[in-house]
Amino acid sequence: MLSIDYTVVSGIGDREENQDAFKARRYSVKSNNVYQFAVADGLGGAAGGGFAANLALTSVLTNTLGSPPDNEENADFSSHSWLLKKINITHENIKRIQLQQPYLIKMSTTLVVLTIIKKKLSGLM
Repeated sequence: MLSIDYTVVSGIGDREENQDAFKARRYSVKSNNVYQFAVADGLGGAAGGGFAANLALTSVLTNTLGSPPDNEENADFSSHSWLLKKINITHENIKRIQLQQPYLIKMSTTLVVLTIIKKKLSGLM
């Protein structure tokens, strides 16, 4: 069994607000333990960067936004298509909110996701 220890450190630097967000998730698919780690950093200077970062993490690492559990159970983990689908849905969610809330029109974030399945690393930036 794979055991993973991790620590998260984030600093505000010289900004007024820390727009960094981190999330970790462990679950089982097809009798395999899956570990996912994601880091998002809202782009400073525009309203809503922290909100965009948290929305990105929630969208990518939960079943309720993106793919239902049935889709993950049938996912082809040899490709990144299942994760790219979630990232595309995240992008659409952010665009939708930008259109609904004009003061958030410039909100954006970076997103990095690391997935470990069967002791194999896979990542997207």
